[in-house]
Amino acid sequence: KVNSLSMRDAGIDIGDQIIIDRSIEAEHGDIVLALVNNDFTVKRYMRNGNNPHDFWLKAENPEFPDIYPRENEQVKVWGIITCILKKLK
Repeated sequence: KVNSLSMRDAGIDIGDQIIIDRSIEAEHGDIVLALVNNDFTVKRYMRNGNNPHDFWLKAENPEFPDIYPRENEQVKVWGIITCILKKLK
């Protein structure tokens, strides 16, 4: 269940449920569930070139910072978001 507005402009809101596929490798532009220093976050995966280890995580809300992994940080793509479930009522 999503608990942040960091992906609001991609249509993902607080309370939305997400379905994650861990068998798919992340590609540039995918929306992913990532583990950043033991905290989960939903962001857009942005790759710099062809190196899968050279990436950053883009927030889809200008009020939230993008995440650029540093040497002392643990950042791992945990899975690809394949479906978003929204409650209408």
